Amino acid sequence: MTDLTVKVPRLPTRIDRELSTIIESCGGMFILKDDHSSNTIGLFRTLQTRFDMHVKYANQVFYRDKPRDIEYGFLSKTVINAFAYSSPLQEKDPFDFIGINVGVIYTLLGIFNKMLSHSSILPDIGNPNIEKVEQSHLSDLVTDVIGKNIHIEQPLCPVRAGYASLLQQTALDFLFFHELTHLLNGHVDYRRSKMQFDTILEMMKTDKFIDDMMVNQTLEIDADCGSIHSTIAHAFRLKDMFSSKNNFNDNAQYESMKKAYGCGYSSIRLVSIAVYILFRICGPSRWYSTMQATKSHPFAPIRSWFSSCTLYEVFKTVPAYRYNELNFSREHILHVNDAENAVSMILNKQNADNIFLEIINNPDSLQYLKSFKTTWKTIRPKLEKFKRGGILAQ
Repeated sequence: MTDLTVKVPRLPTRIDRELSTIIESCGGMFILKDDHSSNTIGLFRTLQTRFDMHVKYANQVFYRDKPRDIEYGFLSKTVINAFAYSSPLQEKDPFDFIGINVGVIYTLLGIFNKMLSHSSILPDIGNPNIEKVEQSHLSDLVTDVIGKNIHIEQPLCPVRAGYASLLQQTALDFLFFHELTHLLNGHVDYRRSKMQFDTILEMMKTDKFIDDMMVNQTLEIDADCGSIHSTIAHAFRLKDMFSSKNNFNDNAQYESMKKAYGCGYSSIRLVSIAVYILFRICGPSRWYSTMQATKSHPFAPIRSWFSSCTLYEVFKTVPAYRYNELNFSREHILHVNDAENAVSMILNKQNADNIFLEIINNPDSLQYLKSFKTTWKTIRPKLEKFKRGGILAQ
């Protein structure tokens, strides 16, 4: 039975009329019922604690120029999506809101469970030999495991099951920080002033209402770059906090945490794989200029490229991480390609795409990368008056 004295997930305290309409269109706020299992309650308690930590950190470090309340909530829709909302600037007490569909939570966990149920995927974690490969297969990379009634078992090895959960939490960290960067850097207010849009959605299909796809895609890349830095920073903080077995309930939990946060290499692998799988759920592994031109979000190869470049600069310029940028660059390429190989394995396909070759071997994609910089130089000055704090990328 659910403990009714504990608000998990906690409901937001700030909802205006405009946001209320948006939440209603997403099925309303997600509320745990008495028939939810203790595992489900524990899952949302873990995410709530994690997101509360992110909000506190954002208020202390980022939201300095224009402090305002940051709210978040879990929405009932089962499809994978999230959004960033900023209340109108003319409101007396403006606030920011991050909405995450419960479908994201369950779909990510389902896919990572599938991955770790395959004995050939990340074989150094736990005991892969007890896994049943046939349990790991999917017909496609689903975006709604609840709506399609897809039942996904945990990996049989508890260490691998624990690692799958940590991958899910890391992917959700990235998604949360992505939405936060949309708000922090003034993307939502800019779009409200320019296009009369009050939110930024993450799973937008070809949309005739977006008058400039390149602007929208550039804002998404900026949100990715801010998010990947925040996500790796959080992972390295957890690495620095990682300690002896005495602080863990059981050995399996300790071993999965050690594989995630035992050293810098482990934390980078965790983040690289988790974030790439999120990119792949949201878009294809191949890049075509004709397809990309009609989409609101860049495809996985482009997003991975910019994330890699961002972290290369982070490790190069921030000595506190104590991690060589050249080592990172080599390792990140391997981790991303391992993640794409994992996708091929759970889809029971023979060949996987080389993600970064999709970029460097394609003259159109290289020209496309240049167009981001041109677009960014145009819109960057317009974002300055909307940003909450910090310094926008050059």
